[in-house]
Amino acid sequence: MIDKHSQERLSVFICSPLHPLSADPEVAMIEMDHNIAIALQTCKLVTDMGMMPYCPHIYFPQWLDEFKDSEREREACPWDVNGCVKVTSAG
Repeated sequence: MIDKHSQERLSVFICSPLHPLSADPEVAMIEMDHNIAIALQTCKLVTDMGMMPYCPHIYFPQWLDEFKDSEREREACPWDVNGCVKVTSAG
C-alpha cells in the first residue's frame, strides 16, 4: 500500500465500460448507471490504496452526449493515459 499522505501519489487510469450494449433506451440507461457505479467503486478502491484514480468517462458524460458517436469519440483521446503509471480494468 502507498502512503495516503504522500505528496507524490501514483495516478491510475480506470478502464471500464460506460456505453451500454442495449439498443432499448430504458435498458441502456440502467446499464449505463450500472457501469458508472462499477467505475466509481473502482475509483474508491484505488483511492483507498493511496493512489489517484483518473476516470474521465464518469465525468465527460456530464457535458458530452454518450449516445452521439462524435461526442463519445472525444472521450477516447490517447492523451488520457499520459501521466498515469498504471491502468486498471474493471467491469
